[in-house]
Amino acid sequence: MENLSPSPEGQPVILEGYFTSVDAATMAYYPRKIQKPSQVKQIDGCYGYETSAEADQLSAENPLADLTGNPEEDASILKATQGVLDVKGEMEKFFGIELSLANCNYAAMLEGASNPLHADSSQLDGTPYHDDEEIEYSGLIYLNDSGVDYEGGDIVFPLQDVRISPKSGTVVFFKGDQYHPHGVEPVISGERRTMVLFFARKGNVSNKALFSDEHSGVVQDPKELE
Repeated sequence: MENLSPSPEGQPVILEGYFTSVDAATMAYYPRKIQKPSQVKQIDGCYGYETSAEADQLSAENPLADLTGNPEEDASILKATQGVLDVKGEMEKFFGIELSLANCNYAAMLEGASNPLHADSSQLDGTPYHDDEEIEYSGLIYLNDSGVDYEGGDIVFPLQDVRISPKSGTVVFFKGDQYHPHGVEPVISGERRTMVLFFARKGNVSNKALFSDEHSGVVQDPKELE
């Protein structure tokens, strides 16, 4: 990490094997049981917050979901919660600032799913998605293996000439601005599983429903979907 720069043009940080494959499978256990169709076709999901203020309350005592009393399910919820907090800590050390979690969700990209080139905190021309955009940084925790559990689904950062075929337990993080546009190529077969994290600078959160649209990852009732 010493050779990477947190400048706007810096490379995405890639931490292969940050979590063990067992830890990654544990994180995915409960979401796989409760995932539902999202607003984006061929992408299932769960977890997620409507407001950044709510997301910022995540802690070991306030996990991603209510505990169920089932040991395997609760182990999954708590492991995923701690995983998000661990990645947050790594990002704070790298970027040299304190962060607030603005949103977090689990995304399962099914066969045929893809994500076109985009930036997370703004349009590709730098125009913020919101007048007082809160999201500034993005993180990803990959929960299964490209080439084993699914085919395709590489994430590509064209400006940095980076292509990642995700492996279980890999963590990737980067600034969410127009200098870091990225996209996910179509999943050819299988199911690609990821924890998707968005961060704001510490305290730059609100009770506005910034994440209620198709960019949010918040899973809605399937009856409300078109």
